[in-house]
Parts: sequence; structure tokens; C-alpha cells
Amino acid sequence: MGIRGFLRRLSGRERAAAEARPEPEQPGPLASLELSEPLDALAADFFFPFAFAIEGLHIRVRPVALAAGPEAFPREPVPVGPWFFWKADTQAGRLGGYWSLPPAAPPRDAAAAASWSRTAAAVAGAAAARLKAKLSATPSLAPTAFSAGPCPAPALAGRSAFLVDFRYAARGVFRRGCAVSAPGYPLVLARALGAETAGLEADPIGALAAASRALLAGGTEAAWGERVFRFAAPSGGREYLPLYDCFNLLSDADLRLVVQNRLLAKAPGPALGALFAYRTRADGDPEGAEKVVPAQSLDRSRLDPLLPEAVFREGRLDPGNAASDVDDFLRRNDAAYEDLFRAARGGSLALSARGSELVRGLYVALVYAARRRAFDELVRSGRPGTDLAGMPERVFRRAVDSSGARGLAAAAYGSPETLATVSKWCSRAKREELARELERIEASLAAGIADLDGLAEERLALAARAEALLEEERREAAAGGGRRAGPGRSAEPRPGAGGHQRGGDTRAGDARPGAGGGGRRAGRRGPAGER
Repeated sequence: MGIRGFLRRLSGRERAAAEARPEPEQPGPLASLELSEPLDALAADFFFPFAFAIEGLHIRVRPVALAAGPEAFPREPVPVGPWFFWKADTQAGRLGGYWSLPPAAPPRDAAAAASWSRTAAAVAGAAAARLKAKLSATPSLAPTAFSAGPCPAPALAGRSAFLVDFRYAARGVFRRGCAVSAPGYPLVLARALGAETAGLEADPIGALAAASRALLAGGTEAAWGERVFRFAAPSGGREYLPLYDCFNLLSDADLRLVVQNRLLAKAPGPALGALFAYRTRADGDPEGAEKVVPAQSLDRSRLDPLLPEAVFREGRLDPGNAASDVDDFLRRNDAAYEDLFRAARGGSLALSARGSELVRGLYVALVYAARRRAFDELVRSGRPGTDLAGMPERVFRRAVDSSGARGLAAAAYGSPETLATVSKWCSRAKREELARELERIEASLAAGIADLDGLAEERLALAARAEALLEEERREAAAGGGRRAGPGRSAEPRPGAGGHQRGGDTRAGDARPGAGGGGRRAGRRGPAGER
């Protein structure tokens, strides 16, 4: 057999082996999923709302696990109640489910059990009102009828169902809960939210993930917009998502990076505790007793394993390290968000794409936007143009001559009048550089990366420079006047002094008979810079 025949036979064997090899089986639908990435289940917000309040008491929720199929609801033991139901008639059909809200620990006695039942009923009632509002905001899910209330534990063992396990926080204490629905509800929800659902008819967990992606398609505000807290600060009321609640939205991997790579280094010692709690006076009375407001939704079961033992040994999270007041607390959180944003953007913090997007969205909306409003107000005020309008032109021009293009661009941004005045005193090369700096400012503002505090400082520097030059002229004028009229001197040149009197200040028009060389010095610049 020649070499060609051998190769043909070998090739035929390889083809036959390839044809005989079975195709790998496609993975089937997941029966359960532990959520290391909370945003993968963002649409579970339609099973039990993630953010609501009861008479000022904030509730914040984080999903922790999903399960689907006949094994979703455990046969033994039956989850402890109290139990609640909800149901709604919608264009998509009849929807509904159950909630279990057990106490954090077994009640001590019947009275404690009854007390918790009342508390759980209040939580469920507020959750039901919020869920009804969420359904109403989605046209195909808007209820024509809605009801909710307490119920006995449902007989779901062994029946096909969809289960969402979650943790919810109230006053800084986390408890477990679960929501149960029919297995078809995630698919109905995904379609109502405009998600791609091909192939997901028998995959409830996949359908919920698709619905979650559809919610996030418009940006990460869908994840945090309803979670913000209202802070009543001396500097003014502010809607804000503290860093501790941002933790509830980050994946396990991103949270580890944020805590270990940035916070521990950037918030050393007591500063770490000041990120999570602050001091205030009871009832806002300046003379009232001081109290510490703790983190409302900090899940220590997630945070603590990421911290070195020294943090606990040194008591860095103790109440005594709380921020001095709410403004101090918010400033520290602002600084932390800015650090995370710049580190992620600069590549020194390797967050996931979703984590980076979340951090950027929070920084731009909550920190940068407030500073941008202050900067825009400065631009609208007309400063520094209004400050410079009353300056002598020679002083204004000297200030421009001694300023770089970057500072001039900051001063002229948003002010055509100031830009026109500044430009006429610049060389062609400097005008071109000024135009490039203005483009840089515009681009950085649009991207949310401008150093607004620095930009505001640079903007006002031109007027400050002009004022300094004017003050310098005033001092020189005052010093020159003192030399002329001081002890033993005369303010006027003596007759016959000629050009030998160095102490005199002979101006144009002052040359009188006998003044000698005064006329030859008439063109010299005086101490005030005038001719």
C-alpha cells in the first residue's frame, strides 16, 4: 500500500470515529442556584419587594438562593411561618404566591410568638402594597384585582414550585424569609419585561435570569434606585445609598475586592466604623442625648469573613467609631465611592463588568451629580466674569498673561463673554491650547470624571490672581507715597534739586523751572504701573 492509500484509509477511519462519537448533552434547566451574584435575581423583586418601608422603618432585601421543580419546597421540615398569600388577576392571567417570614430565633413563649406574628403581618402588609404598585407599573401585569393576607402554611411539599430564599434587614437586623410561586410565574414575568424567552419554557431559573437582564438593560439604577435612604442632614436632605447597602448588590467576588483591596487601606483605624454608622442627637435636639445610628442593612454575615482579625481586636467597627454626624458620614461615603470609581476606572481595582458599572452608576448619580449641580450653579452665577468686570483692564490682562491655558479654560467654560475677553489677549498658540483645554473639560464633564472641586478652584483662580495683582499695585503705591512724604522728606522736589534727587517721584507735567532733569524722567513707569 502506497503512502496515499494509507492516508486515505486513515482519513476514513477518523471520519467514521467522528461520526460515531455522540454529541455532548446540553445541560438541562437548573434545579437550584446559590446566588453569589445578587443581580442575577434582580427580577425576584416581583416575588417579594426588595425595598419598602413601614411608617418610617426601612426594609431592604437581598435574594440568596433559587430553587425550581418538585423538590423546590422541602418535604421536611415544613418552613416555619407566619405565612402570607398574595394573588392578582392580570392580563397575563392569575398570578400569586406565598411568603414565609419566620422570626430570627424561636419565640420564648406564646406572647413572644403572638408579638412576632403581628410584626410579620405588618411587614407582609407593606410588602403587598409595594408589590401591587410594582405590578401596576408593568402594563401586562397591572392587576384588575389584588388581595393579600395571612394564611396557614401551604401544602406544597412534593409539588412543582418556584422558590426564592432571601434575607431582609430592618433596623440593622437580618432575618430569613422565602417566597413561593407557581413555576410558570418567572416566564410570565420575563415576557412582560420584554426579555428573550426562547427555550426557557421549562426553565424557571433561566427565565428569572432573563427577566433580571431585561431590568438591567436600562442601567444599574434599576437595581438601586428604590433602595435609597432619605437622610436629614444639617447641610440639607439627601437621598442616598450608603456603601453598606451597595454591598448587598455586589457579587461575592466584587465585595471581597472592594473590602480587602480598598476599604481596609483607605479607611484605617476608626475610619472604617465611620463608614457604617454616625452620631446624632435624640429628636434632633442640640442639647439632647447623643445616640449612634447604626447601618440599616449591613449584612455582617457577608462582611465579617472578609475582615482580618485585627479589625475585631481593635474594635474598628465598634459604635464608638461612628462618624461625628450625618454630614461626616455622607462625606466619608462620598469619598469611598469616588475612590472605588477611580480605582475601577484606572485598573487598580479589577471588578467585574457589572460591578464596575454599578460603582460608576452610584458615583455619578449620588456623588458626582451633586457636585456637578454646584459647579453648574457657579457657572450660571457668572463668576469669575462678574468678579473681573470691575478690574482695571491692565490688571485683567496681566492676570491672563500670567495664567496657563488650563486655568483660563476653567475660568471661561460656559461664559462666552469671559472667553472672548481672555482670547483677545492670548497668542495664537495659546488660543489653540485654550480650545483644546475647553474640549477636555467638556469631555470630562460628560463622562463624569471631571475633578469638579479642582475645576471650581481653577475657575476662581483667575479672579484671585487679578485681585492679588491689584493689591500688589496698591501696596507699591502706598510704599512709594510713604517714601515721598515720610519724616525729613518733602512730597515735592526741591527747587534746584535737578536730576540728582533720587527720592523724588517726578511725573509728566511736574517739571517746573529749576526742576532740572525732571522732564527727562517724565516717561518712566510710576509705582502704580501707569504712565
